Amino acid sequence: MSTAHEHYSSSEGTGHLYDGGEKLLSFAEQLAKDCEQYERRQKLLVLLYASSSVLATLAVSGMLFLLLNYGLAETRTACIFLLTFTLIMVMVSLNLRLHFPFAVKQLRRDRRALLEIADLLREVEKALAERNNLSVLERAAFRIRLARLDIGSGDSPR
Repeated sequence: MSTAHEHYSSSEGTGHLYDGGEKLLSFAEQLAKDCEQYERRQKLLVLLYASSSVLATLAVSGMLFLLLNYGLAETRTACIFLLTFTLIMVMVSLNLRLHFPFAVKQLRRDRRALLEIADLLREVEKALAERNNLSVLERAAFRIRLARLDIGSGDSPR
């Protein structure tokens, strides 16, 4: 999986579109894709965290039920299994809980960078188009690509 940074440093300009603006827009598009992946990963982390927490709770409940109703002698193997399962689920939950803040931080940084790039491109679009004699269709294509980034203007609060 290529990251936005790798994409920006290796992308080539297309046609006679202005190189800097084209590269920056391509970088922003890759950054937007990365942000979408981070968001999906965050949702998966939350789901896994909740599932492992629920499973650990159910395992402890089952172990307590067996111990209280049947005693340790009859349920020793089942209790060992449930205790092992509970410890694994607790470790998974803790690992996910520790990983989640880093994923949130990375997404926040990339979203902020994406917003800055989009604002910069909006500001310089007209000047770059005039300098490079872009046709109306090329300018429209550039604006459409910019609009597809799924972000607002940096002027309005998010």
